[in-house]
Amino acid sequence: MERKKFIKQCCCTLLAFPAASVFLSSCASVYYYASTTREGNKITVPTSEFIHLKKGEEQVRQFVLFKIN
Repeated sequence: MERKKFIKQCCCTLLAFPAASVFLSSCASVYYYASTTREGNKITVPTSEFIHLKKGEEQVRQFVLFKIN
């Protein structure tokens, strides 16, 4: 590989990382993180976390995400 082509490819790759992070961080608002309670080895997610209002109508979420600290 020629030196000039290598440098150009490296620069393009380095510029792609910030652009990719912008797109990936925008996906974070799409997901809903549920509130949970932890009792020993069990994690409890209330069924109310799967229901949300959209345009004044109750709808069921297909899935919810939660973080374990």
